[in-house]
Amino acid sequence: TIVIISFVLVYVANVGAKKSTMSSNQLLGSEECDPDLSRIATSDGTEVYRCLVQNATNWTRDFLTQNASGIEKACYCGSVGYGTIVQDPFLLNYVCKDWLLAIGTGIGLGVLATSIVVVINVVCKTVLLALAEQEKPLSFSALNAAKMVKIFALQTLNTGFVIFCVNFSPPAGVPFGD
Repeated sequence: TIVIISFVLVYVANVGAKKSTMSSNQLLGSEECDPDLSRIATSDGTEVYRCLVQNATNWTRDFLTQNASGIEKACYCGSVGYGTIVQDPFLLNYVCKDWLLAIGTGIGLGVLATSIVVVINVVCKTVLLALAEQEKPLSFSALNAAKMVKIFALQTLNTGFVIFCVNFSPPAGVPFGD
């Protein structure tokens, strides 16, 4: 049951992290450097917004505050980078505030998913060590073998589920899917 709880918690945290991070598909405007976006489309089949870094870095503050959509602001913020945003209070407090919050939320949920695994591994290790002692093995070698087998099995299973959760992308129609 502990592994199932771990699976569910990590799955939910990872899905939340994926949903809160947004990709602005930044492009340099060069066929040699940019990926083939003709294969990429949204779930409803519409064309993906293409963020041209060269254009975004030339946008004015007036355009960003008055006319730019959320995806255009994300494009701009991703293009100028964290260093520029942190040094400019206008970008930090107005233009890129939502983008930074979304990025921070995604990172925080990713850290939460990792922390869940660590905590569950530590708790399970403690419980399994106590269970191995309760078996009353005939020798210290048998005790150590019982401890190692139990801890190895649980930590491998728990960590294996994490890799599965991180790479699993549920299809539309599944809870927490697209």
